[in-house]
Amino acid sequence: MPSRIRTGIAGAAFLAAMLAGAAALAEPQRGGTLRVYHRENPASASMHEEASIATVMPFMAVFNNLVVYNQQAERNDPDDLTAELATEWRWSEDHRRLTFRLREGVTWHDGKPFTSADVKCTWDTIAGRRNAGWRKNPRRDWYANLQAVETSGDFEVSFLLGRPQPSFMAFLASGMSPVYPCHVDGRTMRQKPIGTGPFRVVEFRPNNSIELAATRPTGGRAGPTWTPSPTASSATARHASWPSPPANSTSPSRATSPRRCCATWPGRRRARSASSTARTSPARS
Repeated sequence: MPSRIRTGIAGAAFLAAMLAGAAALAEPQRGGTLRVYHRENPASASMHEEASIATVMPFMAVFNNLVVYNQQAERNDPDDLTAELATEWRWSEDHRRLTFRLREGVTWHDGKPFTSADVKCTWDTIAGRRNAGWRKNPRRDWYANLQAVETSGDFEVSFLLGRPQPSFMAFLASGMSPVYPCHVDGRTMRQKPIGTGPFRVVEFRPNNSIELAATRPTGGRAGPTWTPSPTASSATARHASWPSPPANSTSPSRATSPRRCCATWPGRRRARSASSTARTSPARS
């Protein structure tokens, strides 16, 4: 066979193999363990006490925000937010009161119920009005305009501002604005934090590894099984409805959805840690 023909056949076979591999990678894979090497050693596991991506990257999946930027969009857009622990929100006419209706039936990883008291405790601590045993508070200045946090029952909370502040929702939607449990002290949150997110902390070993595990390892609601569906949009209100997940629903991001995952530091052979699906799934009782 002429060498030119053999070269053409080999090239075609190589291209076919590459295309087959790409197609396989495009399919979502569920279960298993994802191992990731982390370039830095987080000073602690407490996102509210740390100021860098070193803590946010491995621990963001442990928590939920009230709202978060659309994680499927190419860039953050303050008009494209996803409801997490909140279900709807509205501004008062003078734009100094922001009220959230909270999701019911959500539990912390230790089984205690999530309520409006947790939201108030979190932002009272950030504002310096409550002592939760934090050693650092790097984002206190973000909320210098926050005058008070008020609750109305277990599932409604309001933020009262000193003056109108269009950027306030952007701060709440940041990856560094999770809701913390009111019943857990700062020391625990630095070492083995408790959240409402799709993954719980199994072990945090400084300078070695972090291990997270899915909160529903037997196939429950862990990961991106709901797709928020906006039903209203205006300058003063955002609402999102959460329909029941369809059978065999899969990740809208097409990313792998492991049950466990791993972050370790270079040079460490023992890879354990963080798993990731999507953040839009508070733990439910």
